[in-house]
Amino acid sequence: MARDILDQAAELQERLNASALARQRAGSALGQPSRAHCIDCEDAIPPLRQQLGGVSRCVECEDYYQHAQRQIRQRGRG
Repeated sequence: MARDILDQAAELQERLNASALARQRAGSALGQPSRAHCIDCEDAIPPLRQQLGGVSRCVECEDYYQHAQRQIRQRGRG
């Protein structure tokens, strides 16, 4: 029987989340302390995020920063 599309979407999201977390851990400054407040907006960084090590931005600002970096890389290719 075919799996429900919602089950497939949930599994895909889980894999994407795991992949993003692995990339963050690999690229983070392991062993370096995280900031308590975001360097961009100065909002508090949640303790669980700080545990990644080397974190300097809140989730929202990090998302914006990574999106901007992707756009810069794409412009450089084209």
